[in-house]
Amino acid sequence: MSVDKEKLKALAKAADAVTTNVHITMAVGADPAEIKVVQDYLQQAMPKTILALIAEIERLAEENENLRDCRSSVNASVALENESLRAVLDGMVLVPVAPTPGLLMSMAIRHDHGLGVPGYYDQPLMQRANHGVSHARMVECALSDMRKIYEEVVGSGFFSSAKEADYAAMAKGRAQ
Repeated sequence: MSVDKEKLKALAKAADAVTTNVHITMAVGADPAEIKVVQDYLQQAMPKTILALIAEIERLAEENENLRDCRSSVNASVALENESLRAVLDGMVLVPVAPTPGLLMSMAIRHDHGLGVPGYYDQPLMQRANHGVSHARMVECALSDMRKIYEEVVGSGFFSSAKEADYAAMAKGRAQ
């Protein structure tokens, strides 16, 4: 149901100027209890009450509009923040903080292809070259090294952006 609030408001203001109480006389033979119920209802539905309800509706409508404006502002702000993050992250990818065992093994094999051949370092020639270190121990050491490298990549190792210049200088062979 749609209510013409402006018309209702005008009627309520006009009635409020002349009415402060409601007394109803119903048809002859009407039940006094029914008369009392109607009088009580109409007493509550006086122009002042109608005006208060309309004022509350208008206040809520204004509040709703303000919230819409605020939401639009927040959405615009978030969109700008997203754009700036995209610019910062351009050329970067997200990786999990903790590496999976498969990823670590893949990194180890990429570093030393022999680790990808089961028993490779257990062969007599390789045993002599590795001073008797077993293939399983070689894999274990490589996985430990790969975990350390991964920690550096995700920022939980020694590196921090504050140390970038120092590490870059070391890489070029001239410590600062």
